[in-house]
Amino acid sequence: MIALAADIGGTVIKLGIVEDGRVLARDQLDVASRSRLLAPLLAQMADHWRKLLDRPASEADAVTLAFAGAVDVRSRRVEAMEGKYEDGPNLDLVAWAKCELNLPLWIDNDARAALIGEWKAGAGQGESELAMMTLGTGVGGAALVDNVVLRGSHGMSGLLGGHLIVDMHGRRCLCGNKGCAEAEASTSRLPQIVQDMTRRHGLTPTWPANAKLNYAMIFQRAAAGDVLAIAVRDHSLQAWSAAAVNLIHAYGARRLVIGGGIAHGSPQIVDAIRDYVDEYAWTPWGGVTVCLSQLSNDAALVGCSFLPQT
Repeated sequence: MIALAADIGGTVIKLGIVEDGRVLARDQLDVASRSRLLAPLLAQMADHWRKLLDRPASEADAVTLAFAGAVDVRSRRVEAMEGKYEDGPNLDLVAWAKCELNLPLWIDNDARAALIGEWKAGAGQGESELAMMTLGTGVGGAALVDNVVLRGSHGMSGLLGGHLIVDMHGRRCLCGNKGCAEAEASTSRLPQIVQDMTRRHGLTPTWPANAKLNYAMIFQRAAAGDVLAIAVRDHSLQAWSAAAVNLIHAYGARRLVIGGGIAHGSPQIVDAIRDYVDEYAWTPWGGVTVCLSQLSNDAALVGCSFLPQT
């Protein structure tokens, strides 16, 4: 099967031609500085696919889209994208794929697509009970139980790993809850986390005011002994590790795959989560393997190619 696949994030749309789990060609649209509307980007996505494909687009098998938000996989519509692409819920993407490319459409959440990619062609191959946590702009989650990808009638089953509570007295999350993993340790909340740590410990940032604040910088400075960076790093590792145990307890996972840009930028994260899981997860069904995603940034694109089958 040949899929025209897109992993639609808030700052980058990754595009690929994927056949049976192999990315044959890839490109991307950088959208951070553009309108927060998806409709104007759809034609550009189609044009990129046509350039990547070595045959007419209509000779592919499907258009497959992964969204950083809530989707209805049955009606194949976007439900919500948390401030990204506000026109998404009003778009008839099935009609667009038919009119623009003469192809059927499948959609899913990006973390679930990444889980499917790892299950079919990556670090989760051969596993029947699998969970995935993605660390990036937000914190995503997805689960496979007895070889069934969890979706539920509302399409949200298994997806709220980023909104598992890791600190009852933590900061307010965009979802309205307190102490969610995403509120306590994600790139989108990193400036607030640094401010809170500065206030709590009476520390002053040693990096330039115009420095690009991200977890790669935090981990680099922590390794060099920066006290504030160490506090932020340790707090974040605790939050991710607690979320990992919650995912394992919730879904009975035998394997937990950690993906996303943060995890691949700082591989020691997986080691820290593994040590925490070994100490604190109660798993009477046996040990849990904690591993880094094998497909890295391609996980959701690869998973998209399997959506019609799952």
